[in-house]
Amino acid sequence: MDRSNFEEIGTASIQQIIDKVSAYDEFLTNAMMAEIRSKQPFVRSLITGFQRDLKPEELEETQRLIFILWDYFKSVGDREYATITESQFGEVMNRNIAEMQAQEENAEPKSAADRLNLPFGSHALFEGIQERMSSHPVFAQMETEIKGLVAVGMKSLIECFEQNAKTKEVKKSKGFFGWW
Repeated sequence: MDRSNFEEIGTASIQQIIDKVSAYDEFLTNAMMAEIRSKQPFVRSLITGFQRDLKPEELEETQRLIFILWDYFKSVGDREYATITESQFGEVMNRNIAEMQAQEENAEPKSAADRLNLPFGSHALFEGIQERMSSHPVFAQMETEIKGLVAVGMKSLIECFEQNAKTKEVKKSKGFFGWW
């Protein structure tokens, strides 16, 4: 499959996830929070940390972005994810902020692909997140600095999930006596 077909398929499935998460009611939101709390406790604490800096409607939409990321990564059928830690996230976030600052100082702007440095599916996922942030009214009204930090936070979460991805081991039977 060539890259353009892969990106089209990836973008279509990401749009389906975005649409699905956008339609979550209170019951599904609570179920997703419970799942994240049990499988990615730091991500849950990250959401809790956003409560201090965001208005309730901004928090709800930022939480949906995190749900989109989680739903995307758990839907990749052949991978499992180690738990993201606070120190891992902090390192990735600090690196991303430093890279952004360096790019602002650099006279030669990089292409979007060079700036993101993500695998195809994750690149499309981040583009979907950016599209939602640029088109949703809540994000349009958000303070620019906070909106930037949310975007860098989403990119950092994507990178952490990518770093922690492990291919699931498929256990094959070796037959009755273990010889074949």
